[in-house]
Amino acid sequence: MTPIIPPTRFSSPSQLGSFLSRPARHPSKPYLGFCQICHIQGHTTKYCPSFKLIPINTSHNTSSPVSNSPWQPTSHLATTSTTTPPWLLDSGASHHVTSDLYNLSLHAPYQGSDDIMIGDGTTLPIKHTGSTSFPISNTHFSLTNVLCVPNITKNLISISKFCISNNASIEFLPYTFLVKDLHTEAILLTGKAKDGVYEWPTFPSLIVFSSVKTTSFAWHHRLGHPALPILQHVISKHCLDLSSSSLYKLSCDACHCNKSHKLSFSISTITSTRPLQIIFSDVWTSSIMSYDDFKYYVIFVDHFTKYIWLYPLKQKSHVKDIFIRFKAITEKHFNQNIQTLYSDNGGEYVALTNLLALHGISCRTTPPPHP
Repeated sequence: MTPIIPPTRFSSPSQLGSFLSRPARHPSKPYLGFCQICHIQGHTTKYCPSFKLIPINTSHNTSSPVSNSPWQPTSHLATTSTTTPPWLLDSGASHHVTSDLYNLSLHAPYQGSDDIMIGDGTTLPIKHTGSTSFPISNTHFSLTNVLCVPNITKNLISISKFCISNNASIEFLPYTFLVKDLHTEAILLTGKAKDGVYEWPTFPSLIVFSSVKTTSFAWHHRLGHPALPILQHVISKHCLDLSSSSLYKLSCDACHCNKSHKLSFSISTITSTRPLQIIFSDVWTSSIMSYDDFKYYVIFVDHFTKYIWLYPLKQKSHVKDIFIRFKAITEKHFNQNIQTLYSDNGGEYVALTNLLALHGISCRTTPPPHP
C-alpha cells in the first residue's frame, strides 16, 4: 500500500495567492542546482514553494529604503538559529514522514519498493525508515516506522499512527490541541496552532557545562586504559581539562593485573593417567566479605580432568573439614582414591599431615614463587 501524504501547506491564503500569481520565468536552460530550503533540484530559494512571506513594518524602519511591494520573502533556514523544522500534526497522513535523517534516533535503509504519494498524485522515493521520540517532562512520546523522504518539504506526524503507538488521543480546539491518555483522559501535552497549522511544540534543549575538571585517572578509564605516554599525548593534543597537572602518579590496578610482563613457566613434567591421581590446592583471600561472612575460599584442581572445586571459608582453619568432605564426594564419584596432594605448605595444610598419612595420600609442596 502506498502511503498518502497531503500537498505542501501555505501559512495563509494570501501566501498561496501570491505564490500562484507569480509570473512563470523560465530560464533558457533548466536550473540544475538544488534549493537550499527543500533540497529539490530545479529551482532556487527565491522560487521555492516553502518561502514564507512576512509583511514589512515601515513605521519602525525609516532608515532603509521602502520597497514598492508590501511583502518581503525570507527563508526559514537562512538564519543563525539551530532549530529544526517543526513537526506538523496531519490527519491525512498515513505514515510519519521526515526529510532529515538526523531527526531519527534509529534508522535503516529502506529495502521496499513503495513510494510516498502526495496530493497532486506524484510519488516521492523513500530512502530510510526508523524511529524517534519526544521526551517531554515525565511523558515519553514515540514515533515508530517513520519514513525518511528527502524530497518532502515538511515533517509530518500521522495522527492515526501516533495515537495507536502512544495509546493516546488528540483533541483539536480552535487555537490549541490536547494530547490525552486514552484510558484516563489525563492531559499529557498542550500544543498551539500556528498560522492555521497544528505544530508539535518544541522545547529548548538544556546545555549544561560543568566546571568540575576530570582527573587523569578518569581520563585513563574513559580512553580504554592507555599507557601513560599515550595518555599524555592525547590530553596534550586535545587540551583536555585536568583537575591536577601531574600525570605521573597514575596507578591502575586493572593495568597492573592485565598488562604485567613475565617469562612463562617451563613445561611441567608432572603427568597423570587417571582422575584424583594428583590434586592441587590453594587458599585465597577475598578482597570483600561475602553476604554470608565468607572471607576466604579454597580450591581443589584435578590434574587429569582439570575439574575445579571451590569452597568458601570463614576461617583458614576450616580447610581440614572441607578436605574431608571433598575427599568423600570425589572418591565416590570417580570410584578412585586421591593419591597425591600438592599445596604451598601453609599452616592450614600442615594440619592435614596426620589425615593424609592415615589415608595413604602423599603430600607434596610447590616452590614459593610458583602458582
